Amino acid sequence: MNFKSRKRTIQIFILFTLSFMCIIYSLIMKSYHITFSGFFFLLGILFCVFGFVKLKPLSFIKSNFLRKTIKITYRFILGCFIISVFVIEGLILSSAWEKNISKPDYIVVLGAGLWGKTPSQILQQRLDASIDIINKYPDVKVILSGGQGPGEDISEAESMKLYLVNKGISEDRLLLEQKSTSTLENLTFSSDLIRKTYNKNNFKITIVTSNFHMYRAQLISKRLGISSYGYSADIANYLKPTYFTREYFALVKSIIFDKPIHIAPAEVGTKVDSYKGVNVYNNGKDYSQNNGKNYSKDGYYYGYKWQCVEFIKRFYYEANGHKMPDVYGNAKDFFDTNIKQGGFNKNRGLYQYKNGDN
Repeated sequence: MNFKSRKRTIQIFILFTLSFMCIIYSLIMKSYHITFSGFFFLLGILFCVFGFVKLKPLSFIKSNFLRKTIKITYRFILGCFIISVFVIEGLILSSAWEKNISKPDYIVVLGAGLWGKTPSQILQQRLDASIDIINKYPDVKVILSGGQGPGEDISEAESMKLYLVNKGISEDRLLLEQKSTSTLENLTFSSDLIRKTYNKNNFKITIVTSNFHMYRAQLISKRLGISSYGYSADIANYLKPTYFTREYFALVKSIIFDKPIHIAPAEVGTKVDSYKGVNVYNNGKDYSQNNGKNYSKDGYYYGYKWQCVEFIKRFYYEANGHKMPDVYGNAKDFFDTNIKQGGFNKNRGLYQYKNGDN
C-alpha cells in the first residue's frame, strides 16, 4: 500500500469513527431532551457520506476540469468553515469563565428553558451561580429576565423567582421581566425595566448566564450601550459539546442580525409588574394625570388609576383583606406625625413606623 492509499484509508477510518461518535452522542442527548441533539445526528450522517465519497472517489465524473473544480470548491468551503469555527469558538471561550465580582448597580440573570414550572439544568446552574453574587451585594436589586416559551407553565422569570426565594433570597430584591424570548430581548427589556422602574439612564449591570453564552450576552449588551460585568455559570461536562457547538451558530446569527430594538412607551394602564399577586400598572410620565377612579368589586375606593396611593390601598385590600377606615388623602397625608413610633393610626387602620424601623 502506497502513501496515498494509506492516507485515504486513515481519512476514511476517521470519518466513519466521527460519524459513529456523533450519532451515539446525539442519541444520548435526545434521552436528556436536549433540543440541539438532532444537529449531531445530521453531522454523523454527513461524516458518513464523506466517508463513502472517499471510498468511491469522483471517478464517475468524466470531466477532469469539473472534478478539480468540485475538489477545490469543497476544500475552500471546508477550510473557511474550519477557520470560522476556530475564530468563533475562540471568542466564545474568551469570556466563558469570567467571574467579575465588582459591584454593579443591578444584577441581571438571564433565563433558559423550564420543565413545566421547574428550571432546566442549565437555568438551575445559572441561578446557583447568581446566588453567590446576589448574597455578596445585599443592597443590589436583581432583574430576572425570561418570558414563557412552548411547554412552559409559567414565565422563566417567575420560575427563577420561586427558586431564589426558596434559597433564601428576599422577594423584595427581585424584579421580573417576563416578555423576552431571546438574549437580545432579555437585555433590551431588562434595561428598559430598570430605566422605567428606577428612573436611571446610566447604570452598570452584572450579567449572570452560562459560560458558553457569556460572550454573546456581553456583545449584545455593548451594542445596546449597556455597561456590563460578566458572572458565568459552568455547565455539566457532558453538555459542553452540545451547547458550545450550538453557540457557534447562535453567535454567527447574532453578529449578523441582532440589532437594537426600539421600544415604544407603554400605554397608561399597562401592567408593568406584580407584587404578591397584586398587579402594578403604568401611570404614564405625568403622575398628576387623572385616569379615572378605581374601585374594588364590592365598592371599596382605591384611588385614582394608577397612582402610588391607589396601589397601596389596593395591595392592602387584595393581599391582606384590609380596608382603610379613611380612604382619602395623598401619600403625604397617610403618615400622621402626631402619632408616636409604633402607634396605631385609626384613620388608616395600621400601625405606623418611620422608614428603616421595625
